[in-house]
Amino acid sequence: MYPEAIAYLENSVARSGRRRHLGTLALVYGLAGRKIETQKIISELKESSLHHYVFPTDFAYAYLGLDSLTKLSSYQPRGDRKAVHVNARMLNP
Repeated sequence: MYPEAIAYLENSVARSGRRRHLGTLALVYGLAGRKIETQKIISELKESSLHHYVFPTDFAYAYLGLDSLTKLSSYQPRGDRKAVHVNARMLNP
């Protein structure tokens, strides 16, 4: 399941010029146990955020891939925190 999702997302990220779906790719990497790749994407997102807007949900999904719920809440806009915590509980019952 994860290899197909990773291949699809890597293709999508490449076609977007690495500007879309990075958070989702990091999440799937993390779920597949590829934490080093997840951390690399988080670093890339941080660097990108210095030059252009990066959606907070990209950080949220990436930190979910690392099971880092404390970092997750710091990148969620106030109105969306509840939704992300619900998703986190669904992934980690």
